Amino acid sequence: LKKGGDYTVSWKPADGWKVKEVLIDGMVVESLKDAGEVSFQDSAANHTVHVVFIREDGSEPDKDKVYKIETAIVDGEGTITATGEVEEGQAHTVTWEAGKDYRIIAVAVDGETRPDLLNAGSVTFESVEKDHSVKVTLKKKNPPVISGGDDPSDKPGDDPGDDPGDKPGDDPGDKPNKPGGKPNKPENKPGGKDPDINVDTNGDGVPDINIDTNGDGKPDINIDTDGDGIPDINIDIDRDGVPDINIDTDGDGKADKNIDKNYKEKYDKEAAEWNYPKTGDESSLMLWVSLIATSILALGTLILARMRKASISK
Repeated sequence: LKKGGDYTVSWKPADGWKVKEVLIDGMVVESLKDAGEVSFQDSAANHTVHVVFIREDGSEPDKDKVYKIETAIVDGEGTITATGEVEEGQAHTVTWEAGKDYRIIAVAVDGETRPDLLNAGSVTFESVEKDHSVKVTLKKKNPPVISGGDDPSDKPGDDPGDDPGDKPGDDPGDKPNKPGGKPNKPENKPGGKDPDINVDTNGDGVPDINIDTNGDGKPDINIDTDGDGIPDINIDIDRDGVPDINIDTDGDGKADKNIDKNYKEKYDKEAAEWNYPKTGDESSLMLWVSLIATSILALGTLILARMRKASISK
């Protein structure tokens, strides 16, 4: 929760249970015993809410058969079912939701990452027989792509890349790429130097190429230097917003730290999970075939020329 924000915590006892007491920041607040919720207005400090439940018949549960379900939201703003205790054999559901400006990037249950729960919003423990933990990791959403140097004739839905009406000296990347579009190459516009930023190549609404993490208008991670739609430097393999391999530390556009010549294999592994464009796509293959064929033809021409020259001299 941001400083100055409002937040409401609510609770409800399960069937056969009732609220014994409610503690706010460690202090019992008798007036909240039957309230069911408490609101914090214009928050300026951290707060804790601890609700104690007891059985309606007054009996005590067997402490050896009570297990703790611990929950946490990390690295962002969101909501999650509070940490609580569950009797053996009971079912317990934990739900969560990211805040407006955040997205969920990982869900871990009992310390194990669960990709299948990324979009689930909840997990249920059936017939609890041990302690459990649920940790949801958030990340701030990237800002929307801001177009620059648009030609007045540009219209919504135009193909990715620069409009033919652009004039020399305009900034490259004049409008956001459509889902699936590749970043614009510098040669698309006379005088263009900088690549598009925050390019979404797979249409999931999350940029994956030339990502600007600090809002300065320049790409910081997964930078595509040659415009082929595949990152070359500052590659973020685990999608945590920090470059992992082929890191450019001096800003010269070349990797000089954690260089991994097999990075394309790692990138393709991520591509399979996140639906990125793979490095071995058809366009890349045709380019290599073309280059090899051209080299062979040039070499053959050179050899024939030398053979003719040798024949004439004889």
